[in-house]
Amino acid sequence: MAVERSGDGLVGTGNNTGKSPQIGEDRDSLEQTEALITARPLTIEETDRAARELQSYKTVETRGSRRKRKKKTKWVVAGVLLVLVLVAGAYLLFTQFLFPPQDESVPTTETVTKGTFSDTISGSGTLKALESVTVTPEVDGTIADIEVNEGDRVEAGQLLFSIENPELDRQVQSAQRALDGANLAASGAVQSRDSAKSLAASALSDHQQLKAQIDAARAAAEATHQPFDEIAAKQQLDASWLQYESADAQIIAAQQQIEAAYLQVNDAQALLDQAVEMAGKRKINAPISGQVVQQNLQRGVKLSTLASSGKSAMQIADLSKMTVTMNVNEIDILQLEVGQQAAISFDALPDYIAEATVSRISSTSANSEAGMAVGGAGSIVYYPVELLIEHPDPRLKIGMSASAEITIQVIENVLLVKPTTVVETETGPALDVITDEGEVIRVAVEVIAGNDSIVAVRSERLRAGDKVLLSTQTGFLAGVGGLSSVGSSSSADDRG
Repeated sequence: MAVERSGDGLVGTGNNTGKSPQIGEDRDSLEQTEALITARPLTIEETDRAARELQSYKTVETRGSRRKRKKKTKWVVAGVLLVLVLVAGAYLLFTQFLFPPQDESVPTTETVTKGTFSDTISGSGTLKALESVTVTPEVDGTIADIEVNEGDRVEAGQLLFSIENPELDRQVQSAQRALDGANLAASGAVQSRDSAKSLAASALSDHQQLKAQIDAARAAAEATHQPFDEIAAKQQLDASWLQYESADAQIIAAQQQIEAAYLQVNDAQALLDQAVEMAGKRKINAPISGQVVQQNLQRGVKLSTLASSGKSAMQIADLSKMTVTMNVNEIDILQLEVGQQAAISFDALPDYIAEATVSRISSTSANSEAGMAVGGAGSIVYYPVELLIEHPDPRLKIGMSASAEITIQVIENVLLVKPTTVVETETGPALDVITDEGEVIRVAVEVIAGNDSIVAVRSERLRAGDKVLLSTQTGFLAGVGGLSSVGSSSSADDRG
């Protein structure tokens, strides 16, 4: 609403229809009216009219504010209701899919079956070849010729690759020259000995002839009664004998030289043999028959470079037989024997089950082999058990993850029940059997074998197909000695 001054009075404009002004309408005119009211004194008529217009505007503004608050409140309430609906819907979906309603009709009976009870010990391990050899050359050098590739089948003694190393040839030549020199020295020593033997023989012959001559001269002198000079004769014989002894000493010295020469010959021969052997090791042959499962060679690459990278030259494995080693705890290990049957499955080959046998049971725990403390409080001791696969599938590869079950007990044609149906009474285990008339009778049974999954029982009053009640007792097998709790399997049929 706008207010204008006309002469000494006020004239209202913009709202002369007698209707109430709208909220927000003519706010500027209202401010002008208030300004004029305070600008000068007004007449009584002008004051009354201005007061009525101001009161009318404030009343309309108050009603508009209330309507706005009411509309805002309605929107808030609607939003809260929408959130509640969404939360309730999400809760219903959550409980429906993650916690589906359980069937309240939980069976309270089990059926007695008849079949084969089989108890097993389970474990896991890694597939290995029965025999595997890493080919590591004993000499250094550069890879020359490579005769096989990874995946090839090789036989023991077959050439795999060769190495270039000229230094080994030079060592052979040097050793050969040393041997030749030793042989030459030995030949010289033999010649010296032979010469000494000739001299000794000649000296001995001369000494013997001189002695014969002296003896003849002595005899002639005695026959003619002529004097004979014994001193001169003795001097001649002694000088002759000294010549013989000197020649014999040369023989001994020559023999010693021969022995020393032959020692040098032997040493030189050993060095030559060693050099030839090392040179021959440049030809690398297969140590066993099998398959090349790893080959890291490249022509022209030095073996020292390969070794520094932590890689082996080649690995050969006999895959005709393979093994899996699993760890078994100290309680279950007493139930195992060499020759027991086992079934092995592989994550990589879900359609294949390998037949195996227990081939070795370690007498030393895996804990002690790994250098771990054994026998501490709460510690579990394990023993390695090796399973042998006589005829492995060609698809099997070294290092595959394997799960094994060793059969430790098999009882055929036996009644089978769940452990939860066995009742422990003062007179022994029993079953609550439901008769054809719906009555419940307690039947004593003999527990033959069992574990936490299945129990093999015997009783003349029990047959396959009978219904037995679930027992309210717990931990029945915990009090029965000699029953395994490792694992089990059973196959049942409908035979009575």
